[in-house]
Amino acid sequence: MKKVIISSANLRSGNGIASCIMSYYDGLLNHGYQVDFALLSNVPSPHMEHVEKHGGKIFIYPHNTGKPNKENAQFIRNIFTKGNYDIVHNNLTGLNGVTFLRTAQKCGVRNRIHHSHNPRETSSMKARIRSSLYDPICAMLSTKGLACSSLAGDDVFGKNKYTVLPNAINPELYKFDHEYRQAFRTEYGLKDKFVIGTVCRHAEQKNPFFIVDVFKEVLKKNKDARLLWVGSGPLSENVQKYVDNNNLHDYVVMLGARKDVNKIYSAMDIFFLPSLFEGLGMVYIEAQASGLYCIASNVIPKDTAVTNNIEYISLKKKAEFWADRILAHQNYKDLRSNNLNCLKEQGYDIRYCGDQLAKIYDSL
Repeated sequence: MKKVIISSANLRSGNGIASCIMSYYDGLLNHGYQVDFALLSNVPSPHMEHVEKHGGKIFIYPHNTGKPNKENAQFIRNIFTKGNYDIVHNNLTGLNGVTFLRTAQKCGVRNRIHHSHNPRETSSMKARIRSSLYDPICAMLSTKGLACSSLAGDDVFGKNKYTVLPNAINPELYKFDHEYRQAFRTEYGLKDKFVIGTVCRHAEQKNPFFIVDVFKEVLKKNKDARLLWVGSGPLSENVQKYVDNNNLHDYVVMLGARKDVNKIYSAMDIFFLPSLFEGLGMVYIEAQASGLYCIASNVIPKDTAVTNNIEYISLKKKAEFWADRILAHQNYKDLRSNNLNCLKEQGYDIRYCGDQLAKIYDSL
């Protein structure tokens, strides 16, 4: 039995990193791996249940912190000393990532993977300093680099020093469902509306206040427009206040975190998310799988262009410009194409590449 331990913040269903890893999990089992997890926080989810069902161990850090912590370091050291792992696969950033990989090295684990899910952070001076300090160390401590996109890989490892592992999905789960669309839109009073959808956390990275600004401009020109927002996060209260202060409460449907996002795409007419940065941005892939046209910021990796149904706009453009680009597609809301073959060709269909991570492990 080959043993691997994978680090992550958590295994929450809505966690993109967790979803990426778990999409390849069954392929690892089929290749004879025992897969354990080291998590910063304990967030119960179907993913955790699936791991435990198949005999995987889940270790929860004593403290969820990005600061130096002797108890965390000793906790990880005990795991490696007793676990006799063949491979460690790190998905943590910052000091947590460095500690995980450095401890693995000191404990004699020869195969150490660092997985980049984002380019270096530039959202604030503090984030820029943290990323510039710790990302190169994680790359240096690893013996194998993985990345979710060429942008995330180049930024952390340098060109041609890593392998891209697509954040693959089962596109059948995102296929346009007309009956669900009708039922959902009727339930939420969206039956004859132009529904602009977004799926993202209420966090700085996702540019949430600009989303509201753009929608406000759309509403000036189309009173039948509605914003359908799936997600929650640390800025939820502030975002809701911003919506209310702009008198948009009756025009914005906040759904919070949902487990049926794959179906909710069917209720949208266009997908819009102007993120400040993304390692890849799986929601754009998912939206295209559902046949939606996507409006994204020009900092998003072009790996997301799995179809022709996506355009990238500069974040320097004003909200009115973004609104006009959204409105340019309002008359095409009933046209939904089947993009399943496109995802297969681009390597994002998990049904055809589900053992890719296992093959990478085997090569080590």
